Amino acid sequence: ATAQDLAETVSMVAGVTLSRGNTDTSKPIIRGLAERRLLIVNDGVRHETQKWGADHAPEIDPGSAGRITIIKGASGVRYGPDAIGGVILVEPRALRALTGIGGSITEAFATNGRRAYQALRLDGRSARLPHLGFRVEGNYNRSAALDTPDYLLGNTASETWNAGATVGYRHGEFSLRARYLRHQM
Repeated sequence: ATAQDLAETVSMVAGVTLSRGNTDTSKPIIRGLAERRLLIVNDGVRHETQKWGADHAPEIDPGSAGRITIIKGASGVRYGPDAIGGVILVEPRALRALTGIGGSITEAFATNGRRAYQALRLDGRSARLPHLGFRVEGNYNRSAALDTPDYLLGNTASETWNAGATVGYRHGEFSLRARYLRHQM
């Protein structure tokens, strides 16, 4: 899912396509239904920004997801009437189980639009506090106007960044997790 938005990521699944506006963000379409007929749930929270209008794409970073599940057809009925087209469930990665610090750095570049993408994720668990884990993550994506062999495509430049932090405590059967995510276009 490097440098892709949520709709581009899930459009690889059969029956899922995307609708693109005048920027490089897009909306998912499941079996021909979108926006008000499609439900997106990120970490248990319903997201409805894609229902606001043609220029509003889901504000969810697929890079922070551990698993994305697509539910099509009658199985979506249990999520309510706004899920008649389908459901996209976005679940976060589990926090680090072993003591120590680890993470990843990702960079991607594209020549058309001089697009640059950088992402960082840092996971940790302290030996002094073994029941406490944390994650800090973020990415930045910037693109100039796209061009064809003959002319520039107006209104296609973009700048998007995501940042987040998660802290989790687990001891036996008790667990508590706090998560903050910020998406800015």
